[in-house]
Amino acid sequence: MILLNMYPFRRKPNRRPRRLIMVLLATISLAGCTVQVQDRSRPLVETNGVDSELELMMNQYTDKNKRGSESHTSETTIFQEELRLSTKGNVYHPNLMKFLGTVGLGLTQQRYDTMNQSFSSNGTLTHYGLNMNFLPLKPYPFGIGMTQTEDLVSRKFQSALRVKNTTTSFNTLLRVPDWPMSIDWVQHKISQNSDFTNSADRYTRDSDRFSYNLNHDFSDQSHLLFRFDWDKTSQSGANNLNDIDSKRFLLTHEQLFGTSDQHRLYSELTFLDKTQFTDTKSVDWSENLTIAHKDNFNTFYTMSYNGVKVGNIQNDSIGGTMGFNHQLYSSLTTSANVSGRRTKFGSAGQADQLGSRINLNYRKTNPLGVLTGLYSLSRHNDQNDNVAGIATVIDERHEFNDPFAIVLDKKNIEMNSIIVTDSSGMDVYTRNDDYTINQVGNQLELVMTPLGMELPNITDGQTILVSYTYQVAASEKTQTNRQEFRLAQNFENGLSIYYIQKRLDEELDSIFRNYDIPIDHITHSYGSTFRRGGLTLSAEYSDHQSELSPMESTDLNGSYSWRLSRYSSMSVDVSQSWVDVGGINPHDRSLFTTGGSFRSLITRRLRFNASSQWRDQQDSTAGPTEGIRFDSELIWKYRNVTAKTGWELNILDRNKQETTHTNLFLRVIREF
Repeated sequence: MILLNMYPFRRKPNRRPRRLIMVLLATISLAGCTVQVQDRSRPLVETNGVDSELELMMNQYTDKNKRGSESHTSETTIFQEELRLSTKGNVYHPNLMKFLGTVGLGLTQQRYDTMNQSFSSNGTLTHYGLNMNFLPLKPYPFGIGMTQTEDLVSRKFQSALRVKNTTTSFNTLLRVPDWPMSIDWVQHKISQNSDFTNSADRYTRDSDRFSYNLNHDFSDQSHLLFRFDWDKTSQSGANNLNDIDSKRFLLTHEQLFGTSDQHRLYSELTFLDKTQFTDTKSVDWSENLTIAHKDNFNTFYTMSYNGVKVGNIQNDSIGGTMGFNHQLYSSLTTSANVSGRRTKFGSAGQADQLGSRINLNYRKTNPLGVLTGLYSLSRHNDQNDNVAGIATVIDERHEFNDPFAIVLDKKNIEMNSIIVTDSSGMDVYTRNDDYTINQVGNQLELVMTPLGMELPNITDGQTILVSYTYQVAASEKTQTNRQEFRLAQNFENGLSIYYIQKRLDEELDSIFRNYDIPIDHITHSYGSTFRRGGLTLSAEYSDHQSELSPMESTDLNGSYSWRLSRYSSMSVDVSQSWVDVGGINPHDRSLFTTGGSFRSLITRRLRFNASSQWRDQQDSTAGPTEGIRFDSELIWKYRNVTAKTGWELNILDRNKQETTHTNLFLRVIREF
């Protein structure tokens, strides 16, 4: 093996590779021992042999940042060599224990050049994994796993981070008659640091997850489920990080009854005790009853209780719903319900909600294709009696569709209380980097962007969770009427056209008459889509009429994929969106994106892949943003040798600052 000659620096010796080698040698020595199993002589440790591979990697990252006449360039070069060994087999008998083991030892060298300064270092990498499954045919099988990976992860305008991931796991299934249960435990540790920079790059996260699951069937009609999840995460680093401690208990029961088990009673009880940014405790209890009077007609009844305490804020609510579903032939489905809920805000007072809804769904096959229609009408009356306090929303769910803003559900939100995370709640997004907040009357909207400079980043189409506190007005009465109408015709030739109308009328009586603004708007949307073969076209125009925040938007999309030959394919896509917002916070946004991909099997051993995307966004508030992404990869495989090389380019011009990131990589794997 040939290594780049760099200036070494002294590192504390890593004794773990020696221990792993000793374990591997011990396992090999045991493989020579023989035992008698069912009148047959066999090795104590039986394996399928040892598979090995040698991997060589080189990455060269170049970052350039230009603002006006000032520019900054940095370059990182990383060399890695790793030898990996793996084997699988069993001990004594396949029904006693099966295992899969891997071990990898590697050498690394990196060089970081920036601002007329150069830094270099040598190091080692240790990878290992051992997964063992015991007693697979017994009523109590269990498994144990241990893995560790080490890698050098590049960063823009900074030296690479040395990241170590260690995972230890245990799982078992107890096949107790009528009471099957499972237990899972996973411990995950992440540590990162840089060879060159200060302690600001040091970060550690230790997480433990324990799950217990129990099922029981009292009869064919009665089913019980209990689940307990405990997640505990501790983090340390230069930034102010929050530890997470979450315990969740879930108990459900399903009861079927009736002459043919056509009726159903479903009960669910959940308790959550979570500490992250603040202490949160919540209890949710619901009862859901469905009575099937006929094959095409049923009624349903629900009762629910929710109690939430966030810090010193306590909210309790209880409510219920009753309604019916009716199917007329195969064309028309009718559903309707009435609901009520009372919420108490501690000693501050209470709020009452009364509502009703009716839905009509229509579907009819005609000579041209299929006609579908929907009409929905709802009415809600909300009244707060002598309430003047703070309420809390936890994990309000939204979907990010670039470049459209997300309007939060509640009014009078405390802007500084907003916390935005991914769907798991682990990744917390950064204000003014991943999103900005605009105030529209007494509501807030989030303007998201997938181009944040700080990790983690949001992606288009992603689900996000938003938590916040909001002010509840005293003696407020609100009456809200909502209507929705949809009509669509799907033609047999792949064309579909549709029209959507949404209307909201609100009457408001509040002591905040000069601040609270009734929400009255109507939205008309016209659109069409066409699909045939690899071609997809869509267009939609929306006219949102509102005194508070009128908006017009147009969205055009097209994509086409086709085969150039038996071994080559190509795809292109293009989209254009315009958003024109008026009212008290007028602004315009437009987004144009286009891209494509190409795949080709050049020869039996040589393959080429490439993809690109261009983004041009104009925003009257945030300014223009333009970006280019290009990825290419050439793969060659001959017998036991695989070689990959490629080039990646990312250019982003944002806020009068141009950033360029390139990566030239080479990877060779030799299997033995």
